[in-house]
Amino acid sequence: MINHFTVLGIPESTDDDVAVKRAYRSKARTHHSDVGGDDAEMARINRAYEVLQRRQGRLAHRAALRTGSPQKQYAQHWTQSDDVPWEPSSEPWDG
Repeated sequence: MINHFTVLGIPESTDDDVAVKRAYRSKARTHHSDVGGDDAEMARINRAYEVLQRRQGRLAHRAALRTGSPQKQYAQHWTQSDDVPWEPSSEPWDG
């Protein structure tokens, strides 16, 4: 299972939206294809940010890391209000 906190280089205890965004931007500056970075690594960074950018995503990811459950069972995209999940995609997750 991919640890998205590790991908962004932040502690698993991080619960600050700004810290997550700061880590994402720092990694993106280094790994983006416009600066000679690797597309596969940038995709991992984008996926990590997608999961961790909202509080519910961080909580779900921590729970999945503790239980070892597959990521596709908890992956959700959250609305701006952070309290109501969108309907999950019917497409399989390649996470």
